[in-house]
Amino acid sequence: MCCQAGPLSSQPLGAPLALAKRRTIGQKGTVLLIGSRLEELSGPRPAKDSPDWRMELNKTYRAFCKFATAVFVLNVVYSIPTKLIQERLAEDWLHSVLHLLSAVFAAYAAWYAPSNLPARAYTWGIGFLYGGLLVYGVLTPGLFLNTPFVIPLGTADNVFHLFVSLPALVITALEFRRSLRTARR
Repeated sequence: MCCQAGPLSSQPLGAPLALAKRRTIGQKGTVLLIGSRLEELSGPRPAKDSPDWRMELNKTYRAFCKFATAVFVLNVVYSIPTKLIQERLAEDWLHSVLHLLSAVFAAYAAWYAPSNLPARAYTWGIGFLYGGLLVYGVLTPGLFLNTPFVIPLGTADNVFHLFVSLPALVITALEFRRSLRTARR
């Protein structure tokens, strides 16, 4: 048994996606009409060159900083006791300090900064710095070896650097693509 037709479509509410239609609805733009009509409720997406698109991107930068804060805090909370148990903290203290400082700056950029510039700079910096550390860590065993400031870059560190840098690089690529598209016009 099929449901009654919705107010904006001739398709029944339970119609499969293959039977969905596109329809222009006043100022809201084109929406895909399917059974749940979630697309209609969410409203139109902002145009890529509009101020709304910039606001969405700024929210994305701040959201990444919140994500990075959580990831770095969890990393420090896990790694410091682990290094203490394994008696490696004396040799690898700088690595933990850098992750802690990354968490502090991410928290500032996400919640306390008066503008979006720190969140944007942090996202770009983490994307390229940790992406570069990932590549460097695959090629070498670490930084500053045979010094008191040694930073070992093992497999776990490389996976962590990938996990942190990949979302940041995706966000920066979207920003770069949008700015190129805007510059061409």
